[in-house]
Amino acid sequence: MSLLLWGLVAAGALALAAGSGAGRGEKLRRGLVGLRLRDGRVYLGWRLLADDARKTGFFVFRRPEGSCHDEDWQQLNVAPILDGTNYLDEFAAAGQGYEYRLQPCPAAANSSR
Repeated sequence: MSLLLWGLVAAGALALAAGSGAGRGEKLRRGLVGLRLRDGRVYLGWRLLADDARKTGFFVFRRPEGSCHDEDWQQLNVAPILDGTNYLDEFAAAGQGYEYRLQPCPAAANSSR
């Protein structure tokens, strides 16, 4: 899951789950969104999904717009984000477009925090 950012871009899709009757609902994706703020920083926000572990953490990655090389992904946070579903990229270069992605980290993998 990733987000290509120019100014304001919302990524994510909504699909209705197959089936009928009780338990029918929507199948939502993470819904990563980004917004370049006036001061140049980039606000990122996303959904916590119903089937995520109780204390799922998240690592945030970015790479320059137009890059197609996996080695260009840069991890932005050292420890997983455990207390929310947002991140402020304070070091985004002005005038540079970025692609962002998330890596969920289940509770068992970050229980030392």
